[in-house]
Amino acid sequence: MAFSHLASSLVLLTLTSSSLFFLQPHPTNADSLITCNFDRIYNFGDSLSDTGNLIREKPIGPTTAYARLPYGETFFKHTTGRCSNGRLMIDFIAQASGLPFLNPYLEKDADFKHGVNFAVAAAAALTTEDLAKMNVIDTLTNSSLAVQLDWMSKQCIIERGFDGETTQKACCGIGGDYNFDVTNMCSSEVPVCPDPNRFISWDGIHLTEAAYKRMAEWLIVDVVPKLQCCN
Repeated sequence: MAFSHLASSLVLLTLTSSSLFFLQPHPTNADSLITCNFDRIYNFGDSLSDTGNLIREKPIGPTTAYARLPYGETFFKHTTGRCSNGRLMIDFIAQASGLPFLNPYLEKDADFKHGVNFAVAAAAALTTEDLAKMNVIDTLTNSSLAVQLDWMSKQCIIERGFDGETTQKACCGIGGDYNFDVTNMCSSEVPVCPDPNRFISWDGIHLTEAAYKRMAEWLIVDVVPKLQCCN
């Protein structure tokens, strides 16, 4: 199952901020992270690690300098949305882990089997609303860290086999944005979705069998072995 595979895999989460930058000597082993057996990397951040999200945010992104040469000229020989002449720190981390470069979350139909890059150039840790209260206006993007975390939540739900468009909707229910009405809850008189296995919520309060199964798999595969109570 996709969920059990994810639960038992090693995942590297990285957060690159413009306020932190580490300069280290050249590593003696460029593949030093391969022994960690990371299956995928999820990255958050700003222009230091954006691999192409900002340039896909219309209308401003495609008009920025990052969408054109000379950005990207050294390694890729074409623009990728990276704010550099070539690879970024996150690219070297991926290579050292034996993984392909991370595709940006906003790239349509991209391959996310080995992780996702949620970073957006010019993104702030605070939300647009919080910045506005301090009279700070971000003119390039609204994709704050909170937005990026929401993207990851949706992506993880999709990776577990659920429908990303119906994550908060009830399978058995009717009414409103979430197929839920407390005065007209799931019953033999209420419509049921065609495929409950694609839904997390069964009736707006309880989960579907598929959701419970994946939660149990996580406990059995990942948590229980750490308790060291089973042979």
